[in-house]
Amino acid sequence: MNYLLLAFSLFILSEIHAQDCDYLNLVTETPFFIKIPVYDQKNDNICYAYSAAQLIDFHLLKGGAVKNKTHPLWVAFNYAQIKKQENIEIGHTDLALQGIKQAGICEYEKISSLISKWERLIKESDILNKLLAVTCSQKEILHFGNIVKYNHRQLPTDESFGHFIKTKLNEKQGPISMAYCSNIWKDSNYDGIDLTSEGVRDFLKSDCRYHESLIVGKKIQNGSCHLLIRNSWGDRWRRENKQWKCVCRDRLSEAYVDDCQPSTHSDEQYSIDSCWMPLDTLIRNVGTLTLIE
Repeated sequence: MNYLLLAFSLFILSEIHAQDCDYLNLVTETPFFIKIPVYDQKNDNICYAYSAAQLIDFHLLKGGAVKNKTHPLWVAFNYAQIKKQENIEIGHTDLALQGIKQAGICEYEKISSLISKWERLIKESDILNKLLAVTCSQKEILHFGNIVKYNHRQLPTDESFGHFIKTKLNEKQGPISMAYCSNIWKDSNYDGIDLTSEGVRDFLKSDCRYHESLIVGKKIQNGSCHLLIRNSWGDRWRRENKQWKCVCRDRLSEAYVDDCQPSTHSDEQYSIDSCWMPLDTLIRNVGTLTLIE
């Protein structure tokens, strides 16, 4: 009898879990991400700026903009301004969004032109300040929703974090930025969050390679909830990420393909956009979440 009760309980839980993870793919089901580049941050430690730029552009495009407007370098520059620090590297998405909300945005093409001409100098803050001051003398002030950040003190358990993500994706139909241990892309068994004896999220482990990416979808895959992650490592992510199924785009037709894999979808024909990660694996490594509400 106990076995029957247990089996029934597990069945009910799995049904609730499946309903909570109904299919959502902001990459393939909206026309917005095709207009936002899959960025490659290379050796620049401004992943927070890439996430913030994409969050802003998604909301601008959803509101009627015809193209992406927010350059990650401009986000990083204004983050440094608001923090009163010289180095643009390493930051927080919520403050980066606040910086752009206050300063406005510079025309994307102007920043791209500046980078192509002065790429070797962009990390020199005094030179960057002068270049941007000249390049971005006129800025467009933006109006978007409240910027909200959540951490383990507000969502203290893995279960509350996971439920919150799925609920917000359903409510907002928009991306969520997360700061997490990127170790999991190579090691799916990595667990970057220490828990107390009560199972409460406590702190990040010292070897956690903290990184920012966007959550842009969810679905049931192989019987468990998976989240779709849009990264800022460009096409090279495919080489480091061969164990995961991804969303790719045909380089010629620009059509999206879900569940693409290196064994069936070659790098020559397909570029990688985002990849699926089991919710349980991901949640063990998430520190904070940021979204525009």
